[in-house]
Amino acid sequence: MITGLFIGNELCDGRITNTNQQFIAQRLFENGFYLNQSLTLDDSLKSLVPAINTALKQATVIITTGGLGPTEDDRTTQAIAKACGLDLVRDQAALTTIKAYFKKTNRDMPPENAKQADFPQGATPLANSRGTAPGFYLCFNNVHIVACPGPPNELDALVIDHLLPLLKRHVPFLKRERLCKLYNCVGIGESHCAERLQDLYPLPTGIAIGFQAKPSLVQVRVQSYASQDSTEFDRLCTILDQRLADVCFSNTSSDNLETIIIENCHQLGLQLACAESCTGGLLSNRLIAVSGASKVCQINLVTYSDESKCTWLDVDPTVIQQYGAVSDNTVIAMANGLRKKTNADITIAISGIAGPTGGTAEKPVGTVYFGISTAHETVSSTRLFLGSRRHIQKKATQYALQLLFQTIQSLR
Repeated sequence: MITGLFIGNELCDGRITNTNQQFIAQRLFENGFYLNQSLTLDDSLKSLVPAINTALKQATVIITTGGLGPTEDDRTTQAIAKACGLDLVRDQAALTTIKAYFKKTNRDMPPENAKQADFPQGATPLANSRGTAPGFYLCFNNVHIVACPGPPNELDALVIDHLLPLLKRHVPFLKRERLCKLYNCVGIGESHCAERLQDLYPLPTGIAIGFQAKPSLVQVRVQSYASQDSTEFDRLCTILDQRLADVCFSNTSSDNLETIIIENCHQLGLQLACAESCTGGLLSNRLIAVSGASKVCQINLVTYSDESKCTWLDVDPTVIQQYGAVSDNTVIAMANGLRKKTNADITIAISGIAGPTGGTAEKPVGTVYFGISTAHETVSSTRLFLGSRRHIQKKATQYALQLLFQTIQSLR
């Protein structure tokens, strides 16, 4: 069994989210291991020592994060030593490395940082390439303990460089290779996605299909242990490839739709342009954050006022006067005007009421119109999103990405 102890008052009182647990669990799973148990603990010895003692009786591997810093409330090393009945020993090589880190950044090392070179007797320091706190590895009574720093950017490197190699070396018997295929789907709900696959049940022994609903997408996971005959796994994946083809945008662990959009446009030689109103540039930001977007995104405009829609997109003022800035007619005119101005292959326009004011009985807060124009047609779509102003803007942006993806697929 592998137990994770995630340590810090800031985790227990909700000041920060425990992203370390997610990162470690994902990396373990990808490498054939499984995080069986996770505990979040404060920095006190009265919490840490009993939890470590319990884990020593139950687990084969204990992974800790946090509490390796230089301050008085960083007590993880002390707690592990106490639970194991070991003395703390200063490692001179680790101390030299810590001093060198400060020297490299033109700072003097505070005396308090010297405690970061103290380890339980018999422990092996693990180099931290991104900070002052080294981790350490200790095998005690056949239990493998790996202590990692808490800051995520430091933890990430230590997990890849040290934790995973240690597990593969010392506890290969815990590793179970898995066959796994992901389907990241948009434009379909979790229940409708499951309905497409309903006739596949009951599944062959040892194979599982899981559904996870995320904001504006559904992730379908098919998995099996590699020790089994892969024939049934391959057969099921072939069926899912066919049934989810129209909604699946990637088969990787990344659910980054904007990356897929930029890559597909680059492959097909398509140019994009955006005109945003209520989303205020969020769509443009998502697209331009992708490396290589400059080859695809011609121009992105935030046309928030009625005047800017008319000036920059050639929207006829009478359209806005007659139908309103938030309407099918206006977003169609915006998308058409942008395509004529830029000659982009695909243009998208967004206009809506993000709130909290501005809504009416006919068009309540959260009403957002989308227009997409190509050489073949210009179409519009309307959605009502619930939540705060920021939530509505984010949901509208995600839906716009979905529309772009579906439009690109239709042009293949």
